[in-house]
Amino acid sequence: HKQMNEILDSLISYTEKHFREEEEYMETAKYHELKHHQIEHQQLLDKVKVFQRKMTRDEERISKPVVKFLEFWLKNHILGTDMSFAEWESKSQESSEEPQTA
Repeated sequence: HKQMNEILDSLISYTEKHFREEEEYMETAKYHELKHHQIEHQQLLDKVKVFQRKMTRDEERISKPVVKFLEFWLKNHILGTDMSFAEWESKSQESSEEPQTA
């Protein structure tokens, strides 16, 4: 139980750092969907923290539904939301590289 809490603490800390860095990068790139992306990040962190509190109080254990939720969220976020940003950024860079005609 203690070890699982330590793992969750590490996961939360890493995730917060990763999300912060990703959001800073998106802000620098002036990504038009940044606010939506930030909301998705916060929703995941909130759910994981609720799960951790329940686990600390011995109200919940790691279960298949919890693992499936995390797996679904990560796949959906990475393959959906993050890939949308990557496509947007690629198009944005291409259009800024096109020669300007007078």
